[in-house]
Amino acid sequence: MEIPSKGSSWTNESGEIENQKVKDFNILYTNADSLMNKRHELLVRLDDLNFKPHVIAITEVKNKKKNNISVAEFNMKGYCMYTNDFQNCSRGVLIYVQNTIKSKQLYYEKPLQEVVTVEIEGQKDTLTICNIYRSPNSPEDNNKCLNNFIENLATKTSGKLIVVGDFNYNDIIWENGTATSAFSNNFIEVLREIFLIQNVVSPTRGRGTDEPHLLDLVPIVLKSWAALERTA
Repeated sequence: MEIPSKGSSWTNESGEIENQKVKDFNILYTNADSLMNKRHELLVRLDDLNFKPHVIAITEVKNKKKNNISVAEFNMKGYCMYTNDFQNCSRGVLIYVQNTIKSKQLYYEKPLQEVVTVEIEGQKDTLTICNIYRSPNSPEDNNKCLNNFIENLATKTSGKLIVVGDFNYNDIIWENGTATSAFSNNFIEVLREIFLIQNVVSPTRGRGTDEPHLLDLVPIVLKSWAALERTA
């Protein structure tokens, strides 16, 4: 996918002005479990990378015990920031997009509280990136709302679609697509029906003596168009 850099151009040998194009589109996703006290760690991580991510998606932005927080505290130089409503959610999700790329936030009727969706305009098509957080204590009605939201999102999206996030389905065995709980199996069926492909294959969460689990997912429609960098 070719993404034009907003407001950026160059002159070719014929003297014609052409838009710059992004050939390799890089996305970094992480679960911060409170970004406020890990911003420096994130900046160090970005400096260590041999590329500057065009998109950064983060879940569990807020501290569990701190609800009164300003979105402006998370602004990052060189990026446009899109978030859900931090005042009416438990953990918060956000997406950074390089400010040289044309992007906008999308809103849907009856959305989940812990979701943010952004559309990026390419030369020939669009890329929709959706970042979701599902609590491990999510009730059944929220599980159904999540499945319906993803189905509707895939239906309404005409271009490419990437869904990232922390879904906390720790009983799903992604190697064979099975699970022990009904709500996890329902989630698997939703991904199959709309042809979303899960791309994370190794555990993303392990603390102390706890068994590592694959909780953070990157289901996408097509594998070949983007380079994905995932960090826990």
